[in-house]
Amino acid sequence: MDPENSGLVEWKCQKAIVAFFRCLDECNYLGLLARMHPEGVWLRQGKQLKGERQIMEAMHARSETLRVCHILTNVTVDVDSESGRASLFGYLLVFRHDDGKKYKGPAPLRGPSSINACNAEFRPIDGDWRIHRIENIPTLMAQE
Repeated sequence: MDPENSGLVEWKCQKAIVAFFRCLDECNYLGLLARMHPEGVWLRQGKQLKGERQIMEAMHARSETLRVCHILTNVTVDVDSESGRASLFGYLLVFRHDDGKKYKGPAPLRGPSSINACNAEFRPIDGDWRIHRIENIPTLMAQE
């Protein structure tokens, strides 16, 4: 893969993962699924989620009063032209609040609840790059 196409793949992977977390934050689970490869695996909170059914079950089990923001930073993408795959690393800051109340405006903020090492693998499908595997490994956790 030439450098120009490699740069395009990097951009598409970054765009896909940012959209994935935005959809998660906004409870747009169909949008989240659209960023996953059909054979994709999400290692989430100690469980392996594979396929639309398992992911949707996990998403619908989330609290209806949860407010969460995922912020991805320090992102690097490596494209392997031989295998036709790409891998991403970044730090994922998670800000969350859930006191059982629904807020119309801003919810209280105490700081990040965790900082995670985000590792994702991407594969092309239909001219786009989708998440084939994603795992967020906690590196720092807030103390209660």
